Amino acid sequence: MAYFINPHDQMTPEEMNVKIAELCGWTKCRLAIKGAGAPGHRKPTAYGIPPERNYEADCPSYTSDLNACAEMEKTLRNCEIEWSRYRHYIETHVPYADQITATAMQRCTAFLAVKEQGGNNL
Repeated sequence: MAYFINPHDQMTPEEMNVKIAELCGWTKCRLAIKGAGAPGHRKPTAYGIPPERNYEADCPSYTSDLNACAEMEKTLRNCEIEWSRYRHYIETHVPYADQITATAMQRCTAFLAVKEQGGNNL
């Protein structure tokens, strides 16, 4: 099993959600602090415009929601090479996991690795 330093470890989950949303066709994605709460207790949330819509919405929380990951994974299935590289990444880089047992965060890391590096050196 290969172990490595994940370049996405330096991104917050919210930053990863923005990046993944953009790769899944969302536009005008950004982090914003909205809602009630004491200063310092509010967290940034990812917002953008979903594909085929013209209004702003919360981006899916890919890093913590397996249902959102399923939608993310659908974008890989259009390309057999990317889908194969994604599955290979999970099998070789995620200790004790496979595509079935990988967490949402592990799936997001694999997705970003495949999309951003084109699957090179996976």
